[in-house]
Amino acid sequence: MTDTEVASSKKSSTRSQQKQKWAYQVAMKSFENHTSPILLFDGVCNLCNDAVNFCLDHDEPDESDYNDDDDQDTPSANLRFASLQSQVGQALLMANGRDPNDWSTMVLVTAESQNDRDDLLLDCFTGSNAVLHVAGHCLPGLPAPVRHSAQAARVLVPTWMRDALLKWVGQHRHWLGTTEGPTCRLDLDGIYQERFLEDFDLE
Repeated sequence: MTDTEVASSKKSSTRSQQKQKWAYQVAMKSFENHTSPILLFDGVCNLCNDAVNFCLDHDEPDESDYNDDDDQDTPSANLRFASLQSQVGQALLMANGRDPNDWSTMVLVTAESQNDRDDLLLDCFTGSNAVLHVAGHCLPGLPAPVRHSAQAARVLVPTWMRDALLKWVGQHRHWLGTTEGPTCRLDLDGIYQERFLEDFDLE
């Protein structure tokens, strides 16, 4: 390699490291005060809007999600949401080793505390695993048979079969659904404002 190529390679490596560091910092800040999972969805589709609204309708509040000193009017829930196209969404994708420009499917990002460390352990579910994990574990408002069926489906139905069906749905997601308008609605009368993550500056 020439000196120019070596210098270019070093710059590229530095930029990649900086992006990864930024992504991790954003991910940690996203879970700083609230450890409930974050569902990343395509911000420009009808079906995604319906799916988010369905989750909100069946996501019963869990008061233990918030600290005792939080405002009592703050909505507590098992799920939060962010657009795949947002900086927060892209950072969460990168922090989990995924392509930040891959918006082909919903992604559920979780974080768990590590007993011997201050940081969090990130994990994510993609494709049909994300859908079934949400239905089986994150929506207590769903009837028990539905939740149990979702949990069983993750074990009994092969992943390739589930993902093939979801892929077909994903290819038509921009015209499936009932929403009028080109984008998923984020301003749900203000009551769910805290449930949608917005881009923020790292301090």
